[in-house]
Amino acid sequence: MPEEDHQWVSTALFRVCAKGKLELQDHLQLWYFPPQPSLIYHKAPTSARFFAHSLLLWMPYRLWKVRLLCTDQACKHPLSSGGLHRQVRQVLDIDRFYNLVTETLICSKCHRSYLSWNREILEQLDMAHRSEFRVTLTRRYACDIRVIRLLREQGLGNGPVRLIGQLKENHSEEWMKRVARYAKECAAFISKSCLLPPTF
Repeated sequence: MPEEDHQWVSTALFRVCAKGKLELQDHLQLWYFPPQPSLIYHKAPTSARFFAHSLLLWMPYRLWKVRLLCTDQACKHPLSSGGLHRQVRQVLDIDRFYNLVTETLICSKCHRSYLSWNREILEQLDMAHRSEFRVTLTRRYACDIRVIRLLREQGLGNGPVRLIGQLKENHSEEWMKRVARYAKECAAFISKSCLLPPTF
């Protein structure tokens, strides 16, 4: 996960239990959005608020209590949650990237484990819940369904090369908007005379 997301995601998803260890919050949700930059800064801003990414928390078992079964034909035992998986995927969206986190599902009978974003698990969900997972995953990359929809609109002069150019332009515009806002807030503190000028 990008460094700028560590603080806000840990605050949003976890709490400290009685034993002093971190555990998942009780009332989880599908989407989490980072805190936005403040309107006025009285102390030097950090870059995290300006460049943080949204989070898609894909935990169908934990969120909706759906019944998921082991995919081994000889087993077919109900799966239970094994907590968050350690791997975080960066998903390409129209103008930004966002983080995708999933849960590990464990079969207590045959001890096999699955990730909730695996095709075998997704196919067990009903259409309403399945449609909430709007990501196309490959071994190395992840892409939002909104980008895939743009590929469907192929016609004269509207092929993959044009789409790549449009995505680069969208990402660059969004990035420059955030850089400009961050630079503006930093400039006010650089111009102030102080003994230890802040670094950005």
